[in-house]
Amino acid sequence: MKRKSLIIHLTFILVFSGLQYVNAQTKSVKPKPTNPEPAKTSSEMAFNRAGTRTDVLLEEYEKIIKENPNDVDAWFGKANCEFLLKRPKLSVYSLHQTIRLQPTHAGAYALMGKIMKLTNKNDSAAICYELAAQYEKDVDKKVEYKSFMIMKLIKEKKMQEAYNKIKEIYVLAPTNHNVAFYYAKMSNFFNQYEEAQKSIRKIEPDLQKKDLRESAKYYYELGYALYQLQRFDEAKPILQKIQFGPFKRKVDKLSAPYFYNLANTYAKFHEENMSMMYLDQALRIDKDYTKAHLLKAELSKRNQDVSATIEHMRMAAKNQPDPVKKLVWYDKIAETQMEAGDYDGSLNTLNEAMKLKAGKIRASRPDPDTWFLMCLAQYKIGNHKEAIADIDDFLSKKIPVPTSVLGNFYFLKGLAAKGANDLKLAREAFKLAFKTPASVRDAAEVELIALSELKSLENETDDDAE
Repeated sequence: MKRKSLIIHLTFILVFSGLQYVNAQTKSVKPKPTNPEPAKTSSEMAFNRAGTRTDVLLEEYEKIIKENPNDVDAWFGKANCEFLLKRPKLSVYSLHQTIRLQPTHAGAYALMGKIMKLTNKNDSAAICYELAAQYEKDVDKKVEYKSFMIMKLIKEKKMQEAYNKIKEIYVLAPTNHNVAFYYAKMSNFFNQYEEAQKSIRKIEPDLQKKDLRESAKYYYELGYALYQLQRFDEAKPILQKIQFGPFKRKVDKLSAPYFYNLANTYAKFHEENMSMMYLDQALRIDKDYTKAHLLKAELSKRNQDVSATIEHMRMAAKNQPDPVKKLVWYDKIAETQMEAGDYDGSLNTLNEAMKLKAGKIRASRPDPDTWFLMCLAQYKIGNHKEAIADIDDFLSKKIPVPTSVLGNFYFLKGLAAKGANDLKLAREAFKLAFKTPASVRDAAEVELIALSELKSLENETDDDAE
């Protein structure tokens, strides 16, 4: 018993350390104009005599306390009145007296937590809500108190602690909508997809009665869990019905077209392994997705022996008297060599083309396509710093080109910087690519996430709560 009293005393030392700050800050806080909780037993008479006037009710409680200083309900009623009258320091004192007389008074701890929360004393609030949840008998109130602690831990990125807390209250209230939602969300975060889908399935009959705008967040967690479990046929209809508002982008990122776009981007930069990985995922989601099959067919043609073809193309270029048409042949040769994986040969051909351009042909404005192929060839043969320098040289000329072309240069610079182990430069380049409204945007986002090595809840805050 002495130990419990000591814990309570230490708790209130912490809480009272911020009282002056609380008193100053809550002058600007406007609590909801609700009536204080009616007292019981003797103090119930005070409430009945005062009606709804808080100041009069406070006087009645003070009279009762004067007659009986050990009336717990009167002290608690007094604390409620003082809170509503924006007298937080006095309210906390009254709560202290309440807890002194009844150390297990959940309502007193809860009101103390509310006062601390309103004045941004969140550490103190968490202690109070923890004690309130410990002594509270009502399950819904217990959930409410623990929810504050869970959201605080999520904001502090203490995900494992938050998950442990949500597990505790899920056992108590598995059909509480907020509890089920956060249990599903945190389970998805920790790759516990079976747990996530079970928690939402349990409340699905209730969700069907809600407006879809309200239930969308639940369906997303369910669809995401089923997607990760590779139960795509079940996930697809669930995700399709919430393709609106903030969920559209999230749902799009679980679709076959999204993964095809990633595959197509990496194919453009001759990252065949990455491209094939994303194509496989696109086809797992939708085995009949035509574009994915076509791109796979194109990739299968790469890295073949095209020496005979190149020889004929070189003869055609050599016998072409028109320098402009000759240059077109050089570009075709370089592209063919690139497709065959002969990056050194492609770079040599492009250097020949650049020499030709150094004359009168397009000398005042370098061709972006040729320049890009040269930078790509440098990157593929491992000359990462040279590729970065060539990209910077091109960008410094500020040649007016479509945003899609700029996006390609930024993304390639990011790949080259990553290859050179310059992760800071890689992030900067991928950020520029991500901000460019081009086809590389999705791939740039993937690269940024991989570089950050950070898994987040993607802008989920208290706004998720009902």
